Amino acid sequence: MSEVSPSADPTPSAPADPSPPAAPVPGPWTAPDPGPWAPPDARGPAGHGHGPVPAAAPPPAGWVHPPAPGTVPPGWPPPPIPGATPPGWSAPGRQAYGHPWPYGHPAAPPARPRKGSAVGATVAVAAVLVLVLCGALGAVALLRWSDMPSPDGPVAEQPYDGPFYEGEDDEEDDEEPWPVSPALTASGAPGTTRVVYEVTGDGPVALEYYDANGDFVQEPDVALPWRLDLRKQNADRLMVLAHTSDGQARLTCRITVNGRTVDRQTATGYGTSCFG
Repeated sequence: MSEVSPSADPTPSAPADPSPPAAPVPGPWTAPDPGPWAPPDARGPAGHGHGPVPAAAPPPAGWVHPPAPGTVPPGWPPPPIPGATPPGWSAPGRQAYGHPWPYGHPAAPPARPRKGSAVGATVAVAAVLVLVLCGALGAVALLRWSDMPSPDGPVAEQPYDGPFYEGEDDEEDDEEPWPVSPALTASGAPGTTRVVYEVTGDGPVALEYYDANGDFVQEPDVALPWRLDLRKQNADRLMVLAHTSDGQARLTCRITVNGRTVDRQTATGYGTSCFG
């Protein structure tokens, strides 16, 4: 058997120039098959002599199969319904349903009124009421006192030198003259002026007047009607007061000088007074 020895210096031949790929020819677009997708045959291609496809390896520990399309994984909240209100949301101005918002810290209790201020206010109100009551009583007492003539007041001590009053009673006194009361103090000369005091009404009364000598005279418990005829040197210091403690008496007093009325007063109450 002969042996063929290789050449000592083989020269490699140049590689053949590959031809460019053919350009794709454009054609009409064809829609894909609308049929459902099917997994490939697990048995593998036929006729290759391979055995059955080995079983898939078990998944690692803790691995969870993904959920099927359209389902919610375990532990997840359900997806919101289109057009529904999210949980916990409420329209402005309305209270949300469900659990209310947590309350804040409770407010401090209202301060209790101090006992001292309440007692002071009560004392002040009581003092005001007492002052008002005292003022009302004082006003009533003053009005009642002003109606009663004072026996030693300044009015009785001042002489009245005014003109004589002329009226419907200025006619001459045609009544029968009463006895003339003598002066308590003897006059220096016989009087030339005739003065008459008269008091009528509900008696008895207490009287106060000036006598013929101008002295002040008081007579308690005098029955009515009462009249006093005097003779004086002049017509000054003329006064007669009549008062009673009844408070409901109607009294009239009159002073005439030489038959002419100079003052006449009528009053109902505690008394009346005339001056001339």
